[in-house]
Amino acid sequence: MNNEKLNVWEIACTLSIITLTPVILSFPQYSAKRYGSASVLHAVYLSVLILIFFSIVFKLYKPFVGKDILDISEMVGGKFLKGISGVLFSLYLFTIVIFTLEEFGQNIKNVMFTNSTIVQINMLFVIGMAILAYFGIKGIFRIGSYILPIVVIGFALMFISLTSKMDLTNLTPVLGTGAKEIFLNGAIELGIFNSLFILFLISPFLGDIKKAGFSSIATTSGVIIFALFLLSTVIPTPSLNQKYFALFDLTRYIGFGRFFQRIESIFTFLWIIACFLFLGSALTFIIVMLKKIFNWKYPNRLIPCFTLLILALSNLIPNYALSSAVRQFLYMKVAPILLFLYPFILLVIARIKVSGERVEK
Repeated sequence: MNNEKLNVWEIACTLSIITLTPVILSFPQYSAKRYGSASVLHAVYLSVLILIFFSIVFKLYKPFVGKDILDISEMVGGKFLKGISGVLFSLYLFTIVIFTLEEFGQNIKNVMFTNSTIVQINMLFVIGMAILAYFGIKGIFRIGSYILPIVVIGFALMFISLTSKMDLTNLTPVLGTGAKEIFLNGAIELGIFNSLFILFLISPFLGDIKKAGFSSIATTSGVIIFALFLLSTVIPTPSLNQKYFALFDLTRYIGFGRFFQRIESIFTFLWIIACFLFLGSALTFIIVMLKKIFNWKYPNRLIPCFTLLILALSNLIPNYALSSAVRQFLYMKVAPILLFLYPFILLVIARIKVSGERVEK
């Protein structure tokens, strides 16, 4: 990354776009099925929890300015733990890319390219993913800073167009499937904010991790809550939890007078760009972490290898249901532990270790 500094605007925009990918795939359906009419309330609750979590994390990070989570792993357990941590994080990203590629490819095929094969569609996505990986971290974050305003305008237009179709009674009963399900069982599902894990990787390249972090939390929370609010108020919960591609179905309700009808293809194009950015950034961070672990001099040579491997493995997935189920499992069960709890434990141990060294001196 050559000591390039990332500004707060680039970080907040790009992390928001990356967060949009799970929102446009299966999370709305999953949330509606599990929490009923309280899916928006649950998203607000998770936003508060993630804010509290990172408030603690930023305080723990104070003695480690200029270090990423792999550096901290090395402080705690040497090069062995650094290698284990890097491999685990890379394996998670690699797996989520494979299943996201397959699921999103199937969605796009079914709504736009019905005459194309899934292999052809996936090939287009991996080509875009590889190109973005060659741009590097700075290039990806810069692209994200241009895309988010367009997406925000798109959401604003959706809101204006759908105002007459919104029914706030869809948000009742307020507690949906119950307070226990929302506030107790639902507390561990922070994986929807998995993009914020990137803060642990780019911390050496931030001028102010606290400012960048809180800005990113605000924008990612806004994306999730606003998308779920639109979906929940327009599409009743019983129908929403059975939708195949919920946000695409929502765009079919949009119409601006007699001359602007069926403009869902424009919004689908925005979802495609968001998915490109998600895939490209994930591949880039896989390469960055592996470079740091194994000290590779020419890491970009790995991009074609990983791209072909991802394409091959994604085409081996037998059906859409499996890819959706695995991706949900990774987001809801694995991500909270691997991407949030594990780094938190590393930070606590490293902070104790640093405090102990100061006492000895």
